[in-house]
Amino acid sequence: MTLDGGWGYILSTVIGVVLAELLGWARRNSDHSKNATDDAHGRIDKFERDFLIYQKHVAEEYVKAQSVDQIRRDIFKVIERLESKVDQLLSEKS
Repeated sequence: MTLDGGWGYILSTVIGVVLAELLGWARRNSDHSKNATDDAHGRIDKFERDFLIYQKHVAEEYVKAQSVDQIRRDIFKVIERLESKVDQLLSEKS
């Protein structure tokens, strides 16, 4: 089977146009995925910055509150020991 009368030129032109459209579509999708990837990286970077700010806030506020609670517990232990000693002295005098 031969393609006489210009049908070979027509067929090769159609194939060329289809291939050009496929390559254009692939390029557009490649650019779109690159933009989507850049956008995703930007959102991840923002999330990481926000998370670091939150960690700093927790470290500055809540860790201090935990230290204050520990100091408060230590003070009450000392007060309880003093109270038991005073009770013991009062019971000895009675």
